[in-house]
Amino acid sequence: MSGRDYELDRLKSEMESAQREIDRAKERLDYIGSRRSSIKSEIDSIKYRIADYKRQIENEYQAVRICKQARDRISADNHRYAAQSFKNALQREYDMKNSCYDQLNALKSDFESALAALRSAKERKRRAREAFNARLETVRANRQSKYRR
Repeated sequence: MSGRDYELDRLKSEMESAQREIDRAKERLDYIGSRRSSIKSEIDSIKYRIADYKRQIENEYQAVRICKQARDRISADNHRYAAQSFKNALQREYDMKNSCYDQLNALKSDFESALAALRSAKERKRRAREAFNARLETVRANRQSKYRR
């Protein structure tokens, strides 16, 4: 007999396999984290643009009121048209913001899935390590008893 314990080899292979799964899950979690940060940054930018469009819309409506008081119908119509353009742009920003939140929700489920995979792989590795250590003790004890004879 070669003195090689195939059960130890199998358990070591199992630990290595679990470690590869752990590494993949961690990479996936890192990607999700960076993607989440990117989306949150985009949401912050969108919120800033939304606030800016709201100010511009209010300014245009204020200009419409002033033009109406001055009985300048053409300028009032121009400001009303500009306000409508800003409203359309504002709606597009709200749509993009909603899309970002949808992406965040999708990332949340991906995160939970990756986290579950990480926990599972860590548990597999722990069990394999415990079995490996127990088997190693048994092999050592058997070898020592052979040498004592």
